Amino acid sequence: MTELKTIERRDFIKKSLVTAGIFLCSSSLATLLDSCSSTATDPGLSTVTYDVSTNADLQVDGGVGKPIITNFNSGKPVMILRITSTSYIAFSASCPHEGFVLDAPDPANGILNIVCGKHSSEYNAATGAVIKQPTSGTTKALVKFNTSYDSATHLLTISK
Repeated sequence: MTELKTIERRDFIKKSLVTAGIFLCSSSLATLLDSCSSTATDPGLSTVTYDVSTNADLQVDGGVGKPIITNFNSGKPVMILRITSTSYIAFSASCPHEGFVLDAPDPANGILNIVCGKHSSEYNAATGAVIKQPTSGTTKALVKFNTSYDSATHLLTISK
């Protein structure tokens, strides 16, 4: 016959909480480490086409559109700037600082740069380079996409 050990209530609770804590922390730690994995990729498309003739804002030189293109740029808006009738630039319209949607340049009102209205970061509208850091923290250059335009079909090809 085996002898049963008695344990004080306080010790039982203490050991139970330690065991539960280890269990909860280990699953959280595994999730955290998995999210930091360098093999994580954007499951979206690497190349998309966009019909610029469907966007009224892109019908004039200097026009800017911010469409959300399904399965591209992780579902975040893409900022497309029309330079000339056959030349376009495209950036992620999501601020690299904290992810807020960026404001487009507005030359008519003296705004020549891409601006984050949340923390006042400013980016060069041609290159995406940082011109002014945010009011809190730091940021990096905008994600700029490659573009090519087919004037016969009005299709802008955007690629990562």
